[in-house]
Amino acid sequence: MLLKNKFWIFIPYLLVFVCSEEVKQKTRKGKFLLPFYVQHRPIENRGLYGCPNKRMRLPSGRVLGGSSITDFLLYSRGNPADFDQWQESGNPGWSYENVLKYFKKSENANLNAADSEYHQAGGPLTVSDVPYRTQSANAFVQAAQEAGYPFLDYNGKNQIGVSYLQTITKNGKRVSAEKAFLRPVRYRNNLKIIKNSRAIKILISPDTKQAYGVQYIRARQYWQASVKKEVIVCAGAFNSPQLLMLSGIGPKRHLENLGISLVQDLPVGKKLYDHVLFPGLNFVLNQSIVPNQEWETGKLDNYIDINDGKGPFTVPIGGLEAVTYLNTKKTLVWNPSQPNIELLLFGGGISGDKNLVYRKLFGISREVYNTIWKPLEGKPVLQILPVLLYPKSSGYLKLKTNNPYHWPKIYSNYLTDPGHYDARTLLEGIREAQRIAKSPALLKYGAQLVGVPIPGCGHHVFDSDEYWLCSLCQLATSLGDYTSTCKMGPDNDPEAVVDSKLKVRGVHNLRVADASVIPGPTSGHITTAGYMIGEKAADLIKKTWKKQS
Repeated sequence: MLLKNKFWIFIPYLLVFVCSEEVKQKTRKGKFLLPFYVQHRPIENRGLYGCPNKRMRLPSGRVLGGSSITDFLLYSRGNPADFDQWQESGNPGWSYENVLKYFKKSENANLNAADSEYHQAGGPLTVSDVPYRTQSANAFVQAAQEAGYPFLDYNGKNQIGVSYLQTITKNGKRVSAEKAFLRPVRYRNNLKIIKNSRAIKILISPDTKQAYGVQYIRARQYWQASVKKEVIVCAGAFNSPQLLMLSGIGPKRHLENLGISLVQDLPVGKKLYDHVLFPGLNFVLNQSIVPNQEWETGKLDNYIDINDGKGPFTVPIGGLEAVTYLNTKKTLVWNPSQPNIELLLFGGGISGDKNLVYRKLFGISREVYNTIWKPLEGKPVLQILPVLLYPKSSGYLKLKTNNPYHWPKIYSNYLTDPGHYDARTLLEGIREAQRIAKSPALLKYGAQLVGVPIPGCGHHVFDSDEYWLCSLCQLATSLGDYTSTCKMGPDNDPEAVVDSKLKVRGVHNLRVADASVIPGPTSGHITTAGYMIGEKAADLIKKTWKKQS
């Protein structure tokens, strides 16, 4: 929500909102980094041996709208118990009952099978069914039902079951945060958008610990936005902690080692969670029912159809069309309402674009691709992607240097929990995906598991538990749902960076409002939760300043 008679400043890729009345130019010149669409940051990590140089690449949007420009378009809020656990852990006002209204506030639902109590129309963010459905999507949904999963609205009352995906699209086209929220109000008098700029420091008085502005670089010059009320940092789970640490807010020893003056000693970047995905389950079919082959049929007609909001080009990235949520119940005593595995139908498959995008997107080395996927090019292939929703393993990030143009060093630590819960849960997800693939609806199309061993695991018997556990170390990768690097929590939480009002602890007039504040893993995709956090943050901010007016 915009504050009257003030403007907000938007600085992509680092997004900072400033309640301000003036922008002062400084004469000192600095280095300028040309903008580009997606920045890939290597991750140092144990395991993941199938990645090039054993380093994963994580894409992040670097445009107006951030990563909502580059994500998989999935609208998935998470399980109600996720948010109840936020409140129970000491964050009042964040229960599911409290946050549901914020999910609904931004939503403009255009869904056929929606649980109406949990959706509403009229918001800026259009959530739609995919206008076009392939036979592979229909077969997967039917197969999951044959395997015992009910058909449901996974954003409704229950989540364990199967559904076609709800997507953040309108007429088959992507709806980004910029398109939904920013574009309609871009000409308001109290809004100023500054593009091609980079925030490099939050200006904080060392005596009062009060934020009074933001320093940024634009056109090779240093600029300053001065603050009369507060600064809200929305730079994402990697760059919000980076910006805080560059500003003197973070682990004392780490900042001192880099020559950064300490403002507030906080565990910034000490926690990092992500959903872990396994892309190694490939099923070859005996009929052309998958998206990539339908994309190649009648190419000109497909381009005409997409302009009318129909046809196979409306299918989300890579052919993601359906999802099954399940609770394996074997590796952990869990709330039975919460799924711990998500099975995504990836109808096109990694081989579907013939090594153009997906190999790099999933961080797969050329050697592994040539062994597993290149022989599948041109064939009808269906992939089921098991996703670990509640990892026990957590990573962290820290600054590489005190240079704001150097990306932070990210350590994801996937599948490294001492009890091996994460790997065993993903293994159970693999077995359940195989069980669904053996249902009549998919056997009808001859669904057969591709039996080519993943490089590095050929010494294990193919399809044994040992083989799949080895394969997880080779291929498990990120789904891009990064959270918790500026964790929200109560005073007695040693990992907390912000409080339940999103205020940075020990610093005045400074909040963080993005996925970095999420306390821990959820079963939803983070873009959706980010919109909810933004809506709630707006109310928190208005409430604060109404009290003081």
